[in-house]
Amino acid sequence: MHEKSLFTPTFESVLAPLLEGHLKEKRAGGYRYCTAAYYLKDLDRFLIQEAHNRRELSKELVERWIAKRSSESSKTFSNRVTIIRQFVEYLLRLGISAYIPPARCAPIQRNMFVPHIFTTEEIRRFLSEVDRLRPVPWSPLRHVIMPEIFHLLYSCGLRVGEVRKLRVKDVDFVSGVLTIRNTKFGKDRLVPMVDSIVNRLRIYAERLGVRNVESYFFSSPDGGCYGRNAIYQVFRIILKRIGIEQHGCPRLHDLRHTFAVHRLIGWYRKGENLNAKLPLLATYLGHQGMNGTQRYLHLVPELFPEVTETLENTVGYVIPGRETL
Repeated sequence: MHEKSLFTPTFESVLAPLLEGHLKEKRAGGYRYCTAAYYLKDLDRFLIQEAHNRRELSKELVERWIAKRSSESSKTFSNRVTIIRQFVEYLLRLGISAYIPPARCAPIQRNMFVPHIFTTEEIRRFLSEVDRLRPVPWSPLRHVIMPEIFHLLYSCGLRVGEVRKLRVKDVDFVSGVLTIRNTKFGKDRLVPMVDSIVNRLRIYAERLGVRNVESYFFSSPDGGCYGRNAIYQVFRIILKRIGIEQHGCPRLHDLRHTFAVHRLIGWYRKGENLNAKLPLLATYLGHQGMNGTQRYLHLVPELFPEVTETLENTVGYVIPGRETL
């Protein structure tokens, strides 16, 4: 089975070649640009409806397309403004006349969500409980598959989708390395595993027997990748069993956040240079830049006050909004 390809629309307006060129350039730069492709197609339809027949974008035309729609959320509106600004920047680089709306048209979207960072004791209890899963009639291999999925999510800080899409060929027991293909930013990356996880996955693979290298490593009964909802349901069950509050938090993705924060704390306690280690963590997690990784530094002082002074002295200057902590 092959993964679904990225949505690539067929453009038909007078600006079709330019819309195609912009989309190709973004994806060549490592962006999946999938949701954005739908916005570009919407712009393409708008230009056709407007009977626009010139290789340019006037202020009047741009402002009509970005006008906030009655049923549209602020986030969607902001996304549309951002997308057309990027497209117009592309046109301007090609010497094509176009109006770029001011950035202030798009309200800043601030994510106020604070992830749940599991304590080491919570993680220990969570993983111990998931290891005790029993067989169920409707999913005969759930108790075999789920423990390995959750141990992998925490120990390697992977995204849920990355774990679900692993193929047999992607798990190298000799080198102890996972190959994560076609990640969030459209690139592959290698993720080393600790020996204990390699051994667990080897035992799991031997239990399932010889399989086609293209098969999903964690396969559902029909041969597809294991369902996200099935993983989420077990996650909630285990949280309830170990008494962790479930009202809106934690989320599955918080296992990844927890891995990152625990890794920073582990380095700190070993006396490592956090400034030098931060780029390594960014690469390991598959972040495209440093901004995503730096956010984890916000969480460390709140959970481990003794780290605050070290952070200030070593990496305080790269923590966004550090003055608010």
